[in-house]
Amino acid sequence: MGFKEYYECTFVFESVFEKFYKKGYFGKIEKDLIKESEKDWFEKFSRMLMEKRFEDLKGILCSYESKISREYFSGITNIDIRYKNKEDITSILEEYLGN
Repeated sequence: MGFKEYYECTFVFESVFEKFYKKGYFGKIEKDLIKESEKDWFEKFSRMLMEKRFEDLKGILCSYESKISREYFSGITNIDIRYKNKEDITSILEEYLGN
């Protein structure tokens, strides 16, 4: 990943994290603690995208409780899947990953 891609991914993480933190999505957990945990998840998720791990990504993104991961995917790829159903997400993933 080049500097430009790294910078864009960092921006995606920061903007998504702040959006959900401000909404109270993480409850009363200390901001630095939850941010560190979310950053770890974001890095793992980004790696799955780079490695084109279709089944893992499909399982994560098709889960109703994956609001944040859907936001990450949408921010990284510029393909809005935030409110898509499982079939649409599967189709989008197949096309994006070249499956």
